Amino acid sequence: MKDKEYKELLARHGAAEVAAHFVFPAEKTKSKPADDAALSEALRARRVAIAPDDRLRMDLLQLRYQIEDYINDSRYDSTLSFQHFLEAYILDLGIKRHELARDLSIRPSALSQYLNAHRLPPIEVLVRLELHSGQIISAAHWYQLIEKEKIHQLSADRKIRREQMPYIKKSKYRVKMAHG
Repeated sequence: MKDKEYKELLARHGAAEVAAHFVFPAEKTKSKPADDAALSEALRARRVAIAPDDRLRMDLLQLRYQIEDYINDSRYDSTLSFQHFLEAYILDLGIKRHELARDLSIRPSALSQYLNAHRLPPIEVLVRLELHSGQIISAAHWYQLIEKEKIHQLSADRKIRREQMPYIKKSKYRVKMAHG
């Protein structure tokens, strides 16, 4: 901002109002490559210093927050499914699928079916996932992921509505469905 513009603002609005309502641009400073390298090294050293248990806890908390953000988002995204987050959970743990299956006392084939969306896990498995995560990711969070997908399927499936229409004997609210 030029001095002339600033003086005009002061004359029109006064110093207090200008300070309260206007944001003045700051001049950008260019960082030096040496500064960037020093900052990168400091961050790397700090990450290395984090204990493995603390790193795992932070990773699981980050996963929980991602799940919560998705659950609370009104939009449906087919890539952010129960299966996606379960796979991310396994990756965060740094274990193999069969190890998680063993930890949860389920067959590896059952876990595979959950991960490949061939079968939904029972509530007991969702509770086991909660307990396995040290209660960082609740059974309710896992269930809400499944529920969000089911709600989307229910609202988007026109075919089932056409198939079920003949079973309605009489309804004063029956309307002709649009073909889709």
